[in-house]
Amino acid sequence: MIESEVKKWNDLVDRWLHYLPPCRPDDEDLATIRVGATIGTRRGGPHVLILGSTPEFRDLALTLDPARVVVVDQNPRMIQAMQQLQRSPNPAEVQVVADWFDFLPQNPRSFDIVLSDLTQGNIPYDERSTFYSRVSASMRVGGLFFDRVFRYDHLSRLYSIEEIRSAHAQLAEHNSRDLNRLLFRLLASEPVRHEGTARLGQLYEELLEGHPSTSLRHQVEDLRHLMAPDSVLWRYGRDWEMVRTAYTPHLSMIGEHRRNDHYHRGVPSL
Repeated sequence: MIESEVKKWNDLVDRWLHYLPPCRPDDEDLATIRVGATIGTRRGGPHVLILGSTPEFRDLALTLDPARVVVVDQNPRMIQAMQQLQRSPNPAEVQVVADWFDFLPQNPRSFDIVLSDLTQGNIPYDERSTFYSRVSASMRVGGLFFDRVFRYDHLSRLYSIEEIRSAHAQLAEHNSRDLNRLLFRLLASEPVRHEGTARLGQLYEELLEGHPSTSLRHQVEDLRHLMAPDSVLWRYGRDWEMVRTAYTPHLSMIGEHRRNDHYHRGVPSL
């Protein structure tokens, strides 16, 4: 691995601390999942699978008195870095370095609970049906799948880059909260909704062009490299009614946790 890539992953803890909900699960998310997971827990403790390395989900799994917790991520540095942010690291946690598409079919009918935090944005649209069929096949009878997703629908406000740039230019100072709000405006911007993908590094570059404050521009640029590395590509922007069709052949939609508009649409006001 080249030195710049090593540094990127070593900076991951700092990057994670700059993200705010809904980029990270908050207490309400965790409480909702805990209630649902407890209902589905079997005697002897559930076998829990976590897709990705989200520290909040790894802590949550421990509260379910599990018989086994398996964390699957294809990047070992991600697994290790996120472990530093757990409140109570689990010494018995099984850590597997693998692609989800390879791991899931190798473990049929193995898990009572599967936790997924925004993994959908990493899966190409044309591969999602396969992904969810493999998730379904990995679960035991009566198993539960908790998938936290960003939602958009036809009522979602579409922002032009020029509108977002104008709002950004009016800020006198910048911090992580402001940048998170701008992030969600970018995720709901016209280019993302049109393409169905978000390469945030490029969007932030457009946002910074011509900003009147040189010092603020440099400050945002530093934060931007933490929160949106140039290599990051997310598959977001498709309407929920289109996205959910990948679930329905394989997983019963037993409930959708809808809170306020800016949560499931991802467009908080600035």
